Amino acid sequence: MLGLVGHALLGRPVVDSTEIVSFILSPRGFLLLFCAAVAALTIRLLEHAGLSVIVLGALEGKTVRVLTALRLILHRLSRLASIGMRIIGCGLLVAAPVLTVASLFAGRLLPTHDINFYLARRPPEFMTAALVIGVVAIVTLAVGAWLFVRWRLVVQVCLFDGKRGWGAFREAAIAEPRCLVAAGLAMPGGIGSWAGTGISRSGLGASCR
Repeated sequence: MLGLVGHALLGRPVVDSTEIVSFILSPRGFLLLFCAAVAALTIRLLEHAGLSVIVLGALEGKTVRVLTALRLILHRLSRLASIGMRIIGCGLLVAAPVLTVASLFAGRLLPTHDINFYLARRPPEFMTAALVIGVVAIVTLAVGAWLFVRWRLVVQVCLFDGKRGWGAFREAAIAEPRCLVAAGLAMPGGIGSWAGTGISRSGLGASCR
């Protein structure tokens, strides 16, 4: 399995997991991960936008067909692309500390021994590196989760309120608490439904204003 992964990433079979780790931490590996993240985020944003259009139509008593939702999304595609690029940029900034720390430790430890040696023997220097990286990773995940909740409605604000760029993020941060309260009061069990679909401030109407 490791040989197949190495062949896919490095263009040749490998049996040393250190080479895989070194590749991922290299500029070429970072570019590969970046492209994969861009593709995954683009698909997620388009899916989220389409579901939001359909949910908003249902709240207004209308049936929104898939082609209608698709036309609206394509009309706002440039705005969604701008939102996506900003999300990726913020994600890179948030992840930069943990990636930097991991790269520094990898540069010190991997030239000496294979990763399997450290996993099996667990020498003090490896445990120290794992502890430091773990702490930084926990902080990174906490910041990422906070930003996710804060900007959760950015797609809906972009689609329905016509906001662009950072204005959409600011509006989403303002709308998020009020929409959460309104959704909980308006619908029995509404919090779970709201969390699954991301109802926008516009979709909730005046109750969120």
